[in-house]
Amino acid sequence: MLAGQAQREFFINQAFVMIDGIIQFGVDDSLSAPPSSSSDGAIFRIAPAATGDWAGKDDQIAMRISGAWNYSIPKEGMRVFDRSAQQFLLFKTSWVAPVEPELPTGGAVIDQEARSAVDGVIQALRNAGIFTSAT
Repeated sequence: MLAGQAQREFFINQAFVMIDGIIQFGVDDSLSAPPSSSSDGAIFRIAPAATGDWAGKDDQIAMRISGAWNYSIPKEGMRVFDRSAQQFLLFKTSWVAPVEPELPTGGAVIDQEARSAVDGVIQALRNAGIFTSAT
């Protein structure tokens, strides 16, 4: 805090709100434009090709605080849970989401035990939120 800083409690409260938002490790959605209406406490991952108030803020985390957007620049290795997509995202120079592999099919010899094991691993990854649920 700078000496003589006016209304320092506002800056301290704002910092606490931002820390609270980031500690959650979750975002409401991943969007390229701000929603038309959002309440204080809303948190979004800014998708590529951002527009509007978010133009030039690609990949950042946007938090609505006191009616204004506040931004956090992600660090390498940051992981968030996108509540809308029901999936974890990892920041590695940009946000990446795991892609579910295809289940094995066909072939001259089918190893049912191996396929069952692979299916079990994929289901476990879905349950952990790493893959989205099959639709």
